Amino acid sequence: MTDSSFVAKLANLSDETFVHHAFVFHFRRICEPERAVYYLRQLRSGVSRVTVWEGIRTFASKELDLGHRVGSNSLDALMALDGDQLIRGAYRLILGRSADASGLDHYLGRLNRGENKAAILYSLLTSAEGLVRTDHVSHLRRWADKFRSELSIPRVLNVASVFRLGALNGEAFIRTAYRTIIGREADSDGLSTYLNALEQGTSKIRIIVALFASEEGRRRPQTIATRIFFKIGRLILG
Repeated sequence: MTDSSFVAKLANLSDETFVHHAFVFHFRRICEPERAVYYLRQLRSGVSRVTVWEGIRTFASKELDLGHRVGSNSLDALMALDGDQLIRGAYRLILGRSADASGLDHYLGRLNRGENKAAILYSLLTSAEGLVRTDHVSHLRRWADKFRSELSIPRVLNVASVFRLGALNGEAFIRTAYRTIIGREADSDGLSTYLNALEQGTSKIRIIVALFASEEGRRRPQTIATRIFFKIGRLILG
């Protein structure tokens, strides 16, 4: 199917929806606001949708090519940054876009609470948006493997790794549960919350199930047996 015939099928969309649809098609994400304005201005000045579609496709190809040419030196340079420069740089190199306000606040908050850089970058790499990028950019897969090894995070969540948590206590239990189930280091708020819960008598299995039920926990690759285990655990605990 040619670009023109494909674009013709989108004739019922508004200009803004069309631009975001084009970005989802080529980038697997919606368009950044400032770039959407650029393409909307083109459309409103008379540039055809086919031309805009082709422009977005070319932009995507160039960005992907740039991503393939980025190597370990870029990771070293990224790790040398601090504060919002680190987060903004990570968004650009890992997600291929500018950091949105909520994402910047979230990751900057984690950084300011003492979470290490590797854990934050690994969270971006393994986010829903990051996983799409790692499927297409080989060096991002290498970065994810590097951080996974440094953080002692199992590649796939399995029942055996969950059972091993039972032998741990206190802070060691919480920190290892985060690495195993969430796939990152425990942030200070989470560590404090679950340590207090343990001291108040909350069972380890309840904490494990709570971590698994979180948004980050549900994104972790896992075996069928692990899914069944957690379903049973949630049923038992109510």
